[in-house]
Amino acid sequence: KPPETVKVLKLDMRVLWGSITFGPTLTHVSLILHFITDVIVRTIAQSCPLLVELELIDIPTSQTAWSDELSDDGKFDIQYGLFFTDLAFRDVSKVHRSLVEVKLVSCGSITGEGVSQLVTSSCTSLEVLDLRGCKLVADSCLRSVSCLALLSSLNLGGTNVTDAHMASLGKGSAPISYTLCWS
Repeated sequence: KPPETVKVLKLDMRVLWGSITFGPTLTHVSLILHFITDVIVRTIAQSCPLLVELELIDIPTSQTAWSDELSDDGKFDIQYGLFFTDLAFRDVSKVHRSLVEVKLVSCGSITGEGVSQLVTSSCTSLEVLDLRGCKLVADSCLRSVSCLALLSSLNLGGTNVTDAHMASLGKGSAPISYTLCWS
């Protein structure tokens, strides 16, 4: 039986193969890994039905400093998830709580289609969307993003969103007060 509260959880390589489960009562998970994969996200999403916050940071092996602070509830934060793909969004969308902040920083395998799937399935209450450095994110997701009625902050820096399609953000219902986009 897993403990009711976990302060420190040390994992080994078995998590990469999905052979361990997380406690079903966990509401916050923060992991620093060298590789973030769809299998890891799927394992966490399936094992933690009460999950309200997931933070996965994929750090290069040469980086030694990191912060392990958890942020407010309803946040999904993945940084440098080189092996994190759109497939993981199917499991993220099964989490019954609504996300208010999604940060997918430098996740090179995330596409615009995956972002569209995420924002239309489980992130309808999204207030912050940070896709900085996700080079496969392009114009295809802007129509879905523009329909987010609570979205106030959007970072598209380092994506392949074009200026021609940025106008579609203004035609939607999102009250975006902060948008950053550079080529």
